[in-house]
Amino acid sequence: MRLSLTPRSGPIVIEIEYRVDPAKARLFYAVMQHVQLSRQRNGAYGWSIARDIADPELWTERFHCPTWHDYLRERSRSTAKERALHVRANEFHIGPEPIRIRRMLERPIGSVRWKEDTPDRSPPDVTPIASPGSGP
Repeated sequence: MRLSLTPRSGPIVIEIEYRVDPAKARLFYAVMQHVQLSRQRNGAYGWSIARDIADPELWTERFHCPTWHDYLRERSRSTAKERALHVRANEFHIGPEPIRIRRMLERPIGSVRWKEDTPDRSPPDVTPIASPGSGP
């Protein structure tokens, strides 16, 4: 890692690139539907699978984890059955290069100050309109 992260850094986006024989594409897709359920059970969200239009062998699995800590936790929560499923998905990979995995820190618009000396313009703490017990 070259980017300094804390356990609360996030969201984290993971992209995993597989090369799959086009003759086995349907079977790979069927296995990946089970991988989706496994990822979601372990805390991932926004899961998708995409096939490259210009390179039909190239598939990209993509999902999000809320924080770096959640990503590390997601990686260690798999059951033996889920680990076997992930091995099965990896077995579809062909070619001389290994499966490519990208881990990215997502930066939603407005979440980054462009200069170090820019003040944080986040709103101050919100005070309640009515104090507890003061009625509706």
